[in-house]
Amino acid sequence: MRLAGGFGHDCIIRPDGTLLCWGSNDTGQCNAPSGTFVKVAAGYSASAGIRADGSIATWGFNSEIPPPEGTFKDIWIGKWWYLAQRVDGSLVAWGTNQFGVVTSVPPGSFITATASDTWFGLAIRLDGTIAHWGHHGSVSTTIPSGSFVKVAGGSNSAIALRADGTAVAWGANSVGQGTAPPQRYLDVDMGEGFGIGIAVCYANCDGSTAPPFLNINDFVCFLNYFAGGEQYANCDASTTPPVLNI
Repeated sequence: MRLAGGFGHDCIIRPDGTLLCWGSNDTGQCNAPSGTFVKVAAGYSASAGIRADGSIATWGFNSEIPPPEGTFKDIWIGKWWYLAQRVDGSLVAWGTNQFGVVTSVPPGSFITATASDTWFGLAIRLDGTIAHWGHHGSVSTTIPSGSFVKVAGGSNSAIALRADGTAVAWGANSVGQGTAPPQRYLDVDMGEGFGIGIAVCYANCDGSTAPPFLNINDFVCFLNYFAGGEQYANCDASTTPPVLNI
């Protein structure tokens, strides 16, 4: 991640690898260290990054707690706690241990993971299934089955992306954040009370997963979306009328 948004502040990695953070700085979360970085994360009054040599740097709240040593490839920040993934795929957490979110990180190797806005973590196992730890609220009781490639957590909701581009959200749904619109996405994320996704227009309209992926069913499927005025059919991503055109 080369751009990260936190709770009132943002950080970005410049083309030369150096960091720039701006916004709220009450705990020093914008006082980015010098050096070159390959990943940056921003959270609740805290920031972190992975240097070019794979080591971790933290600044802001709880940054006085030394990060783990070793070589890492990704990092996330929850509410006053940190989560990082080593190059072997394993996970390590540190910081405030509310609901055991730091001490109950599952063992093993994972495809990816995330630290929620609050007190739970999520990860994708090598078989694509979702692992959850920490706060056992509305998120943990409804974890979807199946195989996924990405997962993201908000305050009391989460969203996961399948390899075919479809997404499923779950957990608290007070304003619709626990229900993902039925379309295909390039990427998804979850904030506090909302979900977000980059929708795509797929040529593989019928969602087939075995060859041939593209067939006459896809053409008919697409025409139906087009005739119905669905945003899914807006393949050229036009934003001015007519949004759907030849």
